[in-house]
Amino acid sequence: EPTVRRYLRLRRETGDVEPKPLRGPPARKGAALEATLPAQARANPDLTLAEHCELFEETSGVRVSTATMSRAFERLGLPLKKRHS
Repeated sequence: EPTVRRYLRLRRETGDVEPKPLRGPPARKGAALEATLPAQARANPDLTLAEHCELFEETSGVRVSTATMSRAFERLGLPLKKRHS
């Protein structure tokens, strides 16, 4: 019931119940990863996630965790499969 009251009050005061814009600075890691990672993965297909993190930090100056790197690989559809020699 309190939520409905808040929505009704918000609609009365602003004319709609759209969510407010997100606060804080925009995310910079995701955009940097999307721009850099495909070429980095093609040029260095045998690197581990940790090594990709180090190389990414050297080239872009942005530090990312292995979890963030793993999610970026998955989101971009990039393979992390190593070649067998």
